[in-house]
Amino acid sequence: MDKSQPQVVILCADDFAISPAVSTGILELIQAKRLSAVSCMAGSSFFPKQGQLLRAFSAQIDIGIHLLLTDLTPMGPIPSLTVEGRLPSFRAIVKSSKLTLIQTREIKKEFERQIDAFVKTIGRLPDFIDGHQHVHQIPAIQNIILEIIDDRFDNAPYIRICHERLSTILYRGVAIGRAIAIGWWGRSLRQKVNEKNIPTNNGFSGIYDFSNKIPYSKLFDHFTQRITTGSLIICHPGHVDDSLREFDSLTDQREIELAYFKSDEFATLLNQKNLVLGRFNSIPQPSS
Repeated sequence: MDKSQPQVVILCADDFAISPAVSTGILELIQAKRLSAVSCMAGSSFFPKQGQLLRAFSAQIDIGIHLLLTDLTPMGPIPSLTVEGRLPSFRAIVKSSKLTLIQTREIKKEFERQIDAFVKTIGRLPDFIDGHQHVHQIPAIQNIILEIIDDRFDNAPYIRICHERLSTILYRGVAIGRAIAIGWWGRSLRQKVNEKNIPTNNGFSGIYDFSNKIPYSKLFDHFTQRITTGSLIICHPGHVDDSLREFDSLTDQREIELAYFKSDEFATLLNQKNLVLGRFNSIPQPSS
């Protein structure tokens, strides 16, 4: 590898449309060219309005869908999974080692409703697919995603893989157990998408405990250690409002991430490490 050549990495902000304030913060970073991808909660009631603002940047960044299957109110009926109209927790879904045929059909319909909402607002299919709380990697969900891609996409979107090599996770030394756990099912998903020639990211980082025990600037320095072209770094920047506080426990840390990505310190780190932000189509894919 020519070390003089910059490493092209994808910096993706998750949770667009979780609340108006979070969306505003993400849009500020897009305007400042500090992001290369955004993952949208198309199932959120805020998405139709916030997504229209995002649509203006379609030529500048990748816009993907953040599929929702936990804790929220679904867009349509999922009687086999919901309790009092709410989707189950991530833990409850994980405990279900095998989905029934009815559950599979209902989940597929819900995901399709969310994709329809995305298309209605953004004007096209998503550039990539992932899931809130990484639900798309759960073995029982993987095949549903792949079936939807076969049904809906002429050209397959990128699929987020949250797996990273163990040696790299250990070297970075950030939330090791959490990073291993989140990436565990990514190995089987990577094998499936490779078999179907569906493109994906080459590496993955950005996992931490969302506390402020370690300054985020130091964490991000670790996230970029041993990083190579095609790696995806997830982040959760945004402003905080009452809508966010009602829905999610991840609040003030979003402001900290937002401030860091706006800072000269972030730009300096990219320059020092010879990193540039790129879109998914900049990733070289392995030949089949």
